[in-house]
Amino acid sequence: MRRILLTIFVALFAMVQSAVAADAITSLKVTTKIDGSVAEAQELPPMGFPGVEVEVTSLIMQKIEVGTSGNVEEMVLRAVVYKDSPKADSWREMPLSNMGHGTWVLDMGEGIDIVEEGMEGETLTFEFYVAAKDGSGSDIFFNNGGQNYKIKFTVAGGGVDWTVKYYRNSTASIGMTFNETDRSYSYSGQGIREQHYGEQPGEVGYFNVTGFSTRFIYNKEAGVTITGVNLLYNVHQEGTEGSWKSTAATFEKSEDVYNEEEKVLDHRLVYSANNLNLDVIKAIANPSTQTKYEIDLAIEVVPSTGNPKVLTASDMNLHFTLNDKAMGVDEVQDSESADQAPWYTVDGVELAEKPTAPGIYIHGGKKVVVK
Repeated sequence: MRRILLTIFVALFAMVQSAVAADAITSLKVTTKIDGSVAEAQELPPMGFPGVEVEVTSLIMQKIEVGTSGNVEEMVLRAVVYKDSPKADSWREMPLSNMGHGTWVLDMGEGIDIVEEGMEGETLTFEFYVAAKDGSGSDIFFNNGGQNYKIKFTVAGGGVDWTVKYYRNSTASIGMTFNETDRSYSYSGQGIREQHYGEQPGEVGYFNVTGFSTRFIYNKEAGVTITGVNLLYNVHQEGTEGSWKSTAATFEKSEDVYNEEEKVLDHRLVYSANNLNLDVIKAIANPSTQTKYEIDLAIEVVPSTGNPKVLTASDMNLHFTLNDKAMGVDEVQDSESADQAPWYTVDGVELAEKPTAPGIYIHGGKKVVVK
């Protein structure tokens, strides 16, 4: 009996050792973005994954990170989107890169949007798993015990077929003031064509969005009414994402015109917002001079049914830097000024002579930067 037990123990120990040393996929992390919000990387279990059901307007897969042991030669992500059941020829394969030290990665940057145009109102399934080959060419999988990983999602906005267009070319006009000069920017075309009129601000000490006006049409026969229009803006340092904020426009007037070409009733609307006094610089958390910033702009149209429609273009943003005036320095003078007025520290202490140490001083009743 002891010999039999010893034989069984040795066999089990050998199996465990073989399992530990075998070529295998040991972990799978997925990073997704749902409706614009990035979720933390989720580590999926090798078995027992129950699936997820969500309502979305946007579902983006951004990154796959896989851990391995032993000798893994190649690896791919296999994925498919379907309504009832997947078709054999509809699976997509995307290779992962070997980063070394048992780590494989598929980094899709901004990501691949699983939700496509025309899916509104549909309930679909996004199914995926990871497949690899070991050193001998045999297949190894990480696929939830053979069931794969599934995200069942319903795309919001179903049953609504409405469109928003810009009426003629006088579309969105946005008023701004910077460097003590009033500016007007016009973004024109259908859905805001990638064209605008207005120069980049450059270096500014004051930057204010004073108002905006927009005129567009939509198909009234779709059974949808417009409940609001917003100006979306995002002020951030270049190279960072920032966060979007909005300010509402006021409805001004409307008219119904039959579109003979498209055989629909066009509903033409005008919205505007005046005296906004939107201080762009105050929207920056910790502003600093000579730092590059950006303000992104967009128009959001809110329907009575379905999802808001955001009208934008890649050039609907402005780049600028802040000068010393933006930081509360009234005027910058040359440190070699021949003015003989006394010099003071910002605390009001009079100095015997013109300072040479860099800093901000009071001279001639003004703040002066000595460099």
